[in-house]
Amino acid sequence: MTHIGLASGATAVSSSGASGGSGVRLANSGHGIYFNASGYSELPEGRYIGFVRVRATSGDYVIFKRRVWNPQDNSFLNEENEWVFETVRTGDGWVYKGLVFDVDSDDANDDVRYEVWMSGAFRVSGKQGALDVDYFLHVPICRPSGDWPQDIAHNALRTFTLTPDIYEK
Repeated sequence: MTHIGLASGATAVSSSGASGGSGVRLANSGHGIYFNASGYSELPEGRYIGFVRVRATSGDYVIFKRRVWNPQDNSFLNEENEWVFETVRTGDGWVYKGLVFDVDSDDANDDVRYEVWMSGAFRVSGKQGALDVDYFLHVPICRPSGDWPQDIAHNALRTFTLTPDIYEK
């Protein structure tokens, strides 16, 4: 069943610029949030990009970790097969972070959980602040047959830099 879960001190807050005007604040190491969906009934077999939108709200930066996880099998579903650590700086505004993950026949009727947790594992110069999370999104990018039905449709979510070539006539 699809649901959002707050874990270990995460709190719902009104947040400027957040989707719907509210989000969840992760203020200390160990605070977390997850988005839970059921494999097969809500996420059919295939490859997905799971997006989360986050913003550092105080301090100089925020270090957080995330994963896509099957809690029944205690297994990672994201490509990295481990926690992915990220740093967001205050002033960056809302930032999209994506993880590619696979749902296969082993995940039938199991939970597929996208988790975001504050991390106190690393230290950089400056003060670590709080993290606001305002939504999760799962985008299908490939079916088991290997075709890529959503690849072109979601190009707007990718960053791209074009270097123009100028030729003299």
